[in-house]
Amino acid sequence: MRIIYQSSPLSKVSGDVLVLFLYENTKIEGGVKQFDAQIGGVISNAVRLKDFTGKMNSTMLLHPKTSASLKRVLLVGLGNRSKVNTDVLRQGISAAANAVKATPSLRATFSFSGIPIDDAEEFGQIAVETLRLSLYEFNQYRQAQNKRMNLRELVLLSDQNHQRKFRAGGERGEKISSAVVLARNLANEPANIATPTLLAKHAKDVARSHGLKCKVMEISDMKRLGMGALLGVAQGSEEPAKFIILEYLPPRSKSRRPKGPGLRPQVSEKIPTIVLAGKGITFDSGGISIKPSDKMDEMKFDMAGGAVVIAALQAVADLKLPVHVVGLVPSTENLPSGKAQRPGDIVRAMNGKTIEVLNTDAEGRMILADTLVYAKRYKPDA
Repeated sequence: MRIIYQSSPLSKVSGDVLVLFLYENTKIEGGVKQFDAQIGGVISNAVRLKDFTGKMNSTMLLHPKTSASLKRVLLVGLGNRSKVNTDVLRQGISAAANAVKATPSLRATFSFSGIPIDDAEEFGQIAVETLRLSLYEFNQYRQAQNKRMNLRELVLLSDQNHQRKFRAGGERGEKISSAVVLARNLANEPANIATPTLLAKHAKDVARSHGLKCKVMEISDMKRLGMGALLGVAQGSEEPAKFIILEYLPPRSKSRRPKGPGLRPQVSEKIPTIVLAGKGITFDSGGISIKPSDKMDEMKFDMAGGAVVIAALQAVADLKLPVHVVGLVPSTENLPSGKAQRPGDIVRAMNGKTIEVLNTDAEGRMILADTLVYAKRYKPDA
């Protein structure tokens, strides 16, 4: 979806829908009053008849009487003007996005002109994040006739004196929301698609497109390192387990990378090292300690932590943060089979400690135990 930043007057707006934010029980004035006169007074009529009062999160769709270039006007209430804050604005923008989704619109213009803003850059970020995440849908497996029309273009109007900062914040919001969308897409995929192998592929794609270092360890690598806790969970599945490592260094930091994976680079300037670990169980049946069948389909979401780590590394690289960040994702399925670990089994973790498995549905702490031991080699600050 393309996002355009402008500061043009309302009279110049064209497209499928224009979104206007109004306060509760306020008069139509200024640029909105002039625009209303141009489209046949439909806004003032709705306010005068109390069809629209500006109550918080309320919406009303209008059709201009005299505009050939603009098909719809959506009014969105922000409630009492004195109580408007960033949370109220987020809710109002989300309500607007959901109302726009219900229309067959391909191009939508959101006017933020006239909204009192303390920090235009922060507001730009809030607006874009809220819009993109509220407009999100996972519908690639639906038949075409059951899909909503997706917006192709968002135009965001801000006051001329705020536009530069608003756009800077908006572009930051685009980077953050893109990472969130990636995490949502990975988590929403069915377990027969989002296997450990697919997670590893996406990690490699992110690394390639964002200048990250990526290594994917196979079962043979994990055996060599002694990751018995992770491998104990993995042994019940036919899908091969993966141990995904993503690494980001700030562009300006001069580093000498050590030989071999998982060793902290030597940097000439002190930058903090942060290690993120995310659970990547792409389907969790509970193993032999099997879960109840009710809602077991939702156990595809047990890899959401791993998806978030991959997406976070993308966001860190996009934002060029001044930190050294490592993402670790142990990924496997937890399934019952003739090869699966049993309650009562004893496995040895990477640090040599033994673990007695009393319940195979405790797989998360098992795979993360080896992951945390592995993380120690980076000597993280957090």
